[in-house]
Amino acid sequence: MGSKKLKAIAVRGHSSVPVADPAPFKEMAKWVSKSQHERIPTFQPHGTNGGLKTLHDFGGLPTRHFEYGNFEDGWQNISGQRLTDDLLLKNETCFACTIRCKRVVEVTDGDYKVSPEYGGPEYETIAAVGSNCQIDDLVAIA
Repeated sequence: MGSKKLKAIAVRGHSSVPVADPAPFKEMAKWVSKSQHERIPTFQPHGTNGGLKTLHDFGGLPTRHFEYGNFEDGWQNISGQRLTDDLLLKNETCFACTIRCKRVVEVTDGDYKVSPEYGGPEYETIAAVGSNCQIDDLVAIA
């Protein structure tokens, strides 16, 4: 298909796909859910930003345009724990995800307003706009 310069195929359906044997399928789904929570214990309570301290401690937190690997003066201000404590309204989930780490935040006062309809910042935003630019103002990043 590449020789025909086909770029993509889009498919849309309206009915569910039947599972041939639902019992083992459900058992596997429960196992996957449990094992994800055991491997990534900070994601559910603190989102993808829950691993920020670990990245900082190991020198893997992008800081000052990737010049450094830790954000000594500000990582605590933009951590997943801080977001949970100060801004979190509730956890939601992405489609078919068992972890439920999606942040829903709201800021109504100050210079920066954040609507809950947009969710909240994930690790990529916190690292790219926060530590990488040496910004430790969680509300400004959100």
